[in-house]
Amino acid sequence: MTGPNTTAARIRVESTDGSASDETDAAFVIADPFIRLLCPNGGDMWHASTRAAVRWRHNLGPLDVVSITLSKNGGITYHWPLVPRTVADGVEFLNVEPSWSTSRARLRIAWQQHSNVVDVSDGTFVIRPR
Repeated sequence: MTGPNTTAARIRVESTDGSASDETDAAFVIADPFIRLLCPNGGDMWHASTRAAVRWRHNLGPLDVVSITLSKNGGITYHWPLVPRTVADGVEFLNVEPSWSTSRARLRIAWQQHSNVVDVSDGTFVIRPR
């Protein structure tokens, strides 16, 4: 579905001869797709050899796929693919690797269908070796 963003969209279908028609029972939303990284979002601390949660909010479909990548240099580059493909369900649990250690970590989460729908950690966080 495409069209201008609205919170009151409706669909009406009608037969070509006009003998039958129907309309959606309730309004629905048309909005630009978005992803918002919630955690880690700056100031967090992860420890190697533990599990950590990446959490995000979005308006993507239930079967849409996102990727999660790590920057170890404060967001200058994102060369560490942590999760190349995962369903956009709002959470991913990671086994934190010692090789990820840095005091300038940031994450980037991107929609696979349109890589311009992306969000990054607002600030850096720390990944400590065990």
